[in-house]
Parts: sequence; structure tokens; C-alpha cells
Amino acid sequence: MVVRHVVLVLWLIGAGYWIVSAQSSKADRRREPLATRVPFLLQMILTAVLLWPHEWRGWLDEKIVGGGWDRFWIAVAIMTLGLTLAIWARRALGENWSGTVTVKEGHELVESGPYRRIRHPIYTGILLMILGTGLAGGRVHALLAFPIALVALWLKSRLEERWMVAEFGERYEAYRKRSRAIIPFLL
Repeated sequence: MVVRHVVLVLWLIGAGYWIVSAQSSKADRRREPLATRVPFLLQMILTAVLLWPHEWRGWLDEKIVGGGWDRFWIAVAIMTLGLTLAIWARRALGENWSGTVTVKEGHELVESGPYRRIRHPIYTGILLMILGTGLAGGRVHALLAFPIALVALWLKSRLEERWMVAEFGERYEAYRKRSRAIIPFLL
């Protein structure tokens, strides 16, 4: 029960921060169409369903990661790192942030804070939260959420990068060369 509460509190902190900070955002100049948004939302809903702590039937409920409390506290540390990174990145974006792929009025290319090294640190933070949540549960269903979310966020980042190249051209291309997309030194 403690596991569920700590994991839930971390997610609620993140959600609360996002709701409050979403109030300060520039107006959209261009917004992602619903046709590309719906598949992403469906993948993230599936991720949430798989992470939700309840009993599943069959192989989905198999425990595949042992370790007891050690595993749990490692999972909490991973989640806390992810939450911290996502909040830091959200603060660095300021009024340029949006929940969908957009170009804002007066959009700025942010290269400070975590954006110095990672082009999508919010996505990285969310993935760390999902990985930590899956590890905390240690069951097949919870761990399956990570690759689904990774694909969803990777595809969203590709669309976002095409838009940023169109908006900032050579400046964004130079930024891409000196940073990593989602996972530093890997992607």
C-alpha cells in the first residue's frame, strides 16, 4: 500500500504543477491537427491503463522484477529524478510550452537549462516517471507501459522537430547537432 501511495503522490505533484503552470503560455500560431494528436493520446491512455495498480489476469500480472524494498526505493529515486527533470524543463520553456505540438506567437528556441543537452527533457522526465512506476510494480503490465510511451513520445518528438526546423531553420539544425533527442548519449 505504501508503494501505491508514494507513486501516486509523485504523479499528483507532477500533474498539479502542470495544471498550474499551463495557465501561463503564449497564444498558438500553429497547432498540431487532431489527426496526429489522437494516436498519441491513445498510446498514452494505454500507458496509463497498464501502469494503473490493479490485478490483471494471466501473464500480464506476472512479477518479473524482484528486490522488494530496494527495488521500490530505486524506483522512487528514478521517478523523483524524472519529475525533477520534467519540472526543470517546463520552467525553462516558460511561455513557450504547450501540451500539443505548436508554434507559439513569438516562439523562442530555448537552449538553456536541461535543453542545453537534451532537446526533449520533459519527455525524458516523463519516461523516467513511467519506468520508475513500472519498476515499483515489477509486473509485466507495468513494465510494458514504458516501450509504448517511448514510441509515442519518440513519434511526437519527430513531429515537433520538423516544426522547429521549419520555424528556426539552420539554428535548430545546429542545436540538433550539439544535443540529444530524448535519452542523452543514446537517442
